[in-house]
Amino acid sequence: MIGNQPKLLASVILATFSLSLLTLHLAFLTKANAAPPGNPQDWQLTFTDEFDGNELNRAIWTTKYGYDTGRGDRTNNDDEREWYVDDAFNLQNEILSITTKSECLASVQRPDIYPPYNCTDFPYTSGIITTQTSFTQKYGYFEIRMKVPPGVGFWPAFWLMPQMHDPVYWPPEIDIMENFGRNVNTIRFGHIYSPYYPNPAFGQWGGRHGMDYTDFGIDYSADYHLYSIDWEPTGITWYIDNVPRFQNSEHLPPGTLTPGTMYILINLAVGGGLAQEPTPDTVFPNYLQIDYVRVYQKTAPTPQPTASPPPVTDLDGDNDTDLRDLLQFLGFFGGTGQGDFNNSGRVDVFDFSLLVANFGR
Repeated sequence: MIGNQPKLLASVILATFSLSLLTLHLAFLTKANAAPPGNPQDWQLTFTDEFDGNELNRAIWTTKYGYDTGRGDRTNNDDEREWYVDDAFNLQNEILSITTKSECLASVQRPDIYPPYNCTDFPYTSGIITTQTSFTQKYGYFEIRMKVPPGVGFWPAFWLMPQMHDPVYWPPEIDIMENFGRNVNTIRFGHIYSPYYPNPAFGQWGGRHGMDYTDFGIDYSADYHLYSIDWEPTGITWYIDNVPRFQNSEHLPPGTLTPGTMYILINLAVGGGLAQEPTPDTVFPNYLQIDYVRVYQKTAPTPQPTASPPPVTDLDGDNDTDLRDLLQFLGFFGGTGQGDFNNSGRVDVFDFSLLVANFGR
């Protein structure tokens, strides 16, 4: 047995090394092979961040809301409890982590404004990134690969908003994915296209249509998953891991699709009436981990060559000018009508010269 130990050790090392290579290869395939549905040649990559640098690319990403929510640009109006900070981001191993912490900053305490707010209102910090100042697009395929945090109170989202200078900048809104940490198996997505809700039931005619929190039997906090939409002029299709999960075109009233370009938002909200308050079991700090963000635009259809019409000198309709056409032409010479290729009113030598020029074509 002792004599076989070196061979056994070598086999174990080789197997471990091979498994590591396989793991890396599969990870590479997972990242590289993700693409919009259909023919890859139908799509052009218009935006990407692979998070392969040492820090967040601030030329691409803005780390606050681009509009005044009523409480400044560091939080939202959904009774959320987080305060968005500029240093909630860490890049390591080509993964961007947005960190949320149970902490209150001195800058949050603002008794000088109305209504005043303080650490009781915003006892958590977190992060948001947007492309409002760098990238917008109308229609196309928007995709993110990320891993959400578990825990009551967490509310990660990947969504689109129009620019403030648009005539009406909210709504519309496209929610590509939302998840509440209290139930990591559910995903919600939707399209808010009008502030008017004639029917309060979610997903009915009115201001919003989508799919409410739905359990597809996947724990989205256990691993990375792909969340994407194919936004077309006629509707939106939502995908999870390249599987279509919902399509809204058949439910939309005419003229309700988002009219203009939209920018990307990715954030990790905490608390509020929708996400619920964190409990003593909610773990802080916690992280929304993002592998990449990519956007594609449909390329123009490749022009197909059109068949050239047969020359006017093709008298017998076989798509070329040959001896049979010449013989027919001689029978028409001096007359009117057929054989008058230049529409001069008479079949003459000028028509004969056209026939000779096209002969063999």
